Amino acid sequence: EYAYGPRAQGSLGGEFGFLEQRWPLAALRLGMYGMITLENDQEKIVFPREYWRGHAGVSLAVASEALGRQWFGPGAVMEFAIVIGHESDHRTDKPNPLDTFEYALYGQMNFLTHDVALKLPMGSVGEMRTRLSEKLLVGSAYSHSPSLDLELRFFALPWLQPVLSMFGEHYFAGSEPQDCYFARALTGIAFVGKFGELTPFASFDAGCGKGLLYERREGHVSGGFRYAPF
Repeated sequence: EYAYGPRAQGSLGGEFGFLEQRWPLAALRLGMYGMITLENDQEKIVFPREYWRGHAGVSLAVASEALGRQWFGPGAVMEFAIVIGHESDHRTDKPNPLDTFEYALYGQMNFLTHDVALKLPMGSVGEMRTRLSEKLLVGSAYSHSPSLDLELRFFALPWLQPVLSMFGEHYFAGSEPQDCYFARALTGIAFVGKFGELTPFASFDAGCGKGLLYERREGHVSGGFRYAPF
């Protein structure tokens, strides 16, 4: 993903499943993910280079079409997942602005996340996907973070699918820092083909900054694109 407004930001990552066990009523999947995100703070150049964050973790998920069908109707799928992950934050153009203690509190996060997700068809019009999660943080200035995301996808044509998504999270602080929230609304058009999916989008987000930019509070209007090869 790449976006600009009023500064450049981008990310490159993926999540891969490497073990699956299927039963008549459910499927168990074990996977791992990794991602690098880059962001500018002061520079207005088109390439993000001032800050970067690294993400890595493993996930264990149970998906059930039978439970989704029983509770929400044909075509629905429910998933329950646990994620163990790590995030580290860095500044590339200057020395780290935080001392060792502050970096331990704000510059890296070890966490356990549990969530429940639902994929719900909307007839021939499209489908809805939503996820409710709770992140438990270890050794951080924040204690836990609930979040909710929602995506609506409309099947205008097999190769053209408008999307609308919303995301919100709230980081609850321990004794010293303020609570931190972040919200984002995004709309775009996904072009789907045999080489993956390209989605030009426009987005609005508001709240606190990520990683070492945790003290920043502002809103952004951005434009960019996402590409998913699979």
